[in-house]
Amino acid sequence: MPRTFNSIVINAPIAKVWAIVSDFHKLNNWAPELFMSCDATGDLGPTEVGTKRVLNGAIYETLIHFDAEQHHFEYSLDEGPPPISSQDVTQYVGSVKLNPVTANDTTYVAWSSRWESESDEAVAFCNSVYVGLLKALAAACE
Repeated sequence: MPRTFNSIVINAPIAKVWAIVSDFHKLNNWAPELFMSCDATGDLGPTEVGTKRVLNGAIYETLIHFDAEQHHFEYSLDEGPPPISSQDVTQYVGSVKLNPVTANDTTYVAWSSRWESESDEAVAFCNSVYVGLLKALAAACE
């Protein structure tokens, strides 16, 4: 099972970071260089399990777990371009987890994913996206 794991310490309190990253429908607001569009589909709110989004008109995701108290959410990748298309990967789950760094009121953010695939091509693709997302999140929190 291929996996990715990326993390960063952001120089902001967890409440501020969570307020930005937890809105499933506003990824393009804080990472426009990676995702020019983030369109909500359906009638569910941005933190309701089952809500869906379409990134750049090509990547379809569904929120499958949301826990505000634990600062954690997970999402499935329903469809995307190669190497993350439904023909390339199945059972894709992305996870975002925040933890406070109490010594200095900063936030540790971990962004990971796992899926089934015969190929490891999606690993490099996902790693580069997550590195960019974490950098953009840090910049949005400053």
